[in-house]
Amino acid sequence: MSYSTEASLTLSGGTAEIRNYHWREPLDEAFCDDIPVFSLSLSPVPQGSQARFPQFRRHSTFRPIGRLLFRPAGAPMQCVNAGGTQRLLMYSPERRLQGIDNAEPSLALRSPAVAAMMHKLAAELALPGFAREAMAEALMTMIAVEFIRGAGPDGASRRAQGGLAPWQLKRIEDAVNGFEAAAPTVSGLAEMVGVSPRHLLRAFRASRGMSVAAFIARARMQRACALIDEGAISLQQVANRCGFETAGGFSTAFAREVGCTPQAYRTLDRISRPTWPRMTDPTN
Repeated sequence: MSYSTEASLTLSGGTAEIRNYHWREPLDEAFCDDIPVFSLSLSPVPQGSQARFPQFRRHSTFRPIGRLLFRPAGAPMQCVNAGGTQRLLMYSPERRLQGIDNAEPSLALRSPAVAAMMHKLAAELALPGFAREAMAEALMTMIAVEFIRGAGPDGASRRAQGGLAPWQLKRIEDAVNGFEAAAPTVSGLAEMVGVSPRHLLRAFRASRGMSVAAFIARARMQRACALIDEGAISLQQVANRCGFETAGGFSTAFAREVGCTPQAYRTLDRISRPTWPRMTDPTN
């Protein structure tokens, strides 16, 4: 395993760093830090990415890694993947706010607010704006506070109220991430987990903080980005495999979600590409 540091910033609120990882061979390694770590994948998660936290009973078995995760201080995380590349934002809060040290790990942190602020922090590192340090300092504090609020008992009850069961969410995510050619419909997903389409729309938003349509759109673009990165097929073939009938429709949807056309995405180097998912309202 090797990585390069694209950008970094250390302030009183913590340290943020954008790293570009490259695994020439399948990964099977344990990571552990003496401070908490938030990690946001700014590129598609490598194939087969799974991890576990042996010292936590509820998290001792391997589970898929999402785009946003949290590692507590001093908690070893055993990680495996099939190899490849990944661009990550790593944020380690230095201030030990009450509650963060007692938080459990999360391999797929479901917090649209934390995700949005992490994306904004990544943008400040990659393309610094006016009063960069002040903005980054504020974002670091807000990320930690928002996480603590959501990780506690009150936050857990808010997430659970009116939401879907874990097995229902997993079945929906597996179907959306594993479709071939035609994306699943709301009716099909609702039937799969035994609820009405209307209930699914309401309960999915309560559980994930975004609509089913937005979740499907992001999954399609994640697959499209991965296929473009592989470079083995044409953009028309990418469009077909992601469920688009025409290249024009695919290009329009890709630009709306990612921030540039598929052709531009293919020609730009990784550092110059727009941060994705974009900073949009996750509930739309």
